Amino acid sequence: MRTLVTVEWITSRDTEGLVVDSTSLDDAITRVSYDLCNRVGHDWGDSTSAEYVDGVRSPTLFLAGKTQYPLRSAESISLDDYDEDIADLIFYRERSIGNLITKIRMKAAVWDCYQVVIDGTWGWADTPDDVKEAVYRLVVLEITGKPYGKRKSASSIVYDSQAVKRLKHPDGIEVEFNSPAVQMSTAEMSETTGDDFADEIVQRYRWKSFGGVV
Repeated sequence: MRTLVTVEWITSRDTEGLVVDSTSLDDAITRVSYDLCNRVGHDWGDSTSAEYVDGVRSPTLFLAGKTQYPLRSAESISLDDYDEDIADLIFYRERSIGNLITKIRMKAAVWDCYQVVIDGTWGWADTPDDVKEAVYRLVVLEITGKPYGKRKSASSIVYDSQAVKRLKHPDGIEVEFNSPAVQMSTAEMSETTGDDFADEIVQRYRWKSFGGVV
C-alpha cells in the first residue's frame, strides 16, 4: 500500500499551520492512509493490465469487491475467447461521484463462461484531490485531537429532522422518534472516521461493503 499524500503536500496544504511543525507528520500520514484504504477496500493505485472475473449464469456481473482496483471505464470485454460487444451491455455506476462501475448487465444473455476479461481503467494513477483533502483533515484530527472544520456530533445525528416525528410545545418538549432513528446500531454510530468529509469519501469510493483491501 502506498501513502496517499506526501509530507510536502500536507505542508503546502496546511496554510493555517495546524500540523506543519509536527514531528510525527510522516507517521500520521501513513496511519491515516492505511485506515482509509482499509475502509474502502483499495489503495487508490492503478492497474495497467486487464482484470479477470469468474463468469456467472446470470445477466448481471457484480464487480464490487472482486478485483484489486475499482473499474472506472471499460474499453473491451471478452468471455473466454469471445469478444463481447460493449453496446450490448449496461454499466451501473452506483457511486457516480467516484465514477465506479460496480456491475455490468447483459441486455439479452448471461455471463455463461469460465472467465470474463475486462480491459479498461482500473483505479487511479494519482490520488484524487478529494481523497487528499480527506487525508489532510484526518491528519489534523490525529495530531491536534480536534476535527478540521465542522462535523456532525452523535446527538445531531439522532436529533436529525428526518428522525423526529413530533414535538410538543409549550409545556416542555415532547419528542417522538421515527423507528429508524431509534434502531440506529452502535456499529453504525462507530463507523465514522471522525470527520464528516472523510466519511463521505469512504462512501464515495468504497469497493467492498465492509472495507478491507482486496
